[in-house]
Amino acid sequence: MNAVTGFDIISIAPNPVVNDNFKLNVASAQSGKMEIVIVDMQGRLVNRQSVSLIAGFNSLPVNVGNLAAGTYSMYGITGEDRSRTVRFVKQ
Repeated sequence: MNAVTGFDIISIAPNPVVNDNFKLNVASAQSGKMEIVIVDMQGRLVNRQSVSLIAGFNSLPVNVGNLAAGTYSMYGITGEDRSRTVRFVKQ
């Protein structure tokens, strides 16, 4: 993570996701907007949403009630930066 402008996904909890919602824990060097992108295992975009970050630790609620049970990949985008990709399972 770039300590000045960067951000990173720390974790998803709970994983597997059991009740359509999870907390996305993100560390960010500065406040701003982040796009959350969720793709299925074939790489198809299935969910995209914009959230606001504060500088420091963020615990963001994400609803995936529209997704079928399965395994998904998720990453965040802010401006020019992209986080690492994390996988989660929806039951």
